[in-house]
Amino acid sequence: MPIHHVAWQTTYKCNLSCIHCYAAKVSSRGLLSTVEAKKIILEALEIGAKAFVFTGGEQLLREDILELLI
Repeated sequence: MPIHHVAWQTTYKCNLSCIHCYAAKVSSRGLLSTVEAKKIILEALEIGAKAFVFTGGEQLLREDILELLI
């Protein structure tokens, strides 16, 4: 059965301090490298993902986000 929806938390970094958000509490976690992230995206597409949602923290704080989106 194909996966129809993938939600990926691209980063835990955030430049805000929202009271309701947990991102700041887990910011010490490591990120996937650009190569690892691209591999995951391609694998999701290969198994039939129709929607891929990039979530976060603040996704634009990830330096390679535009490369991952294209």
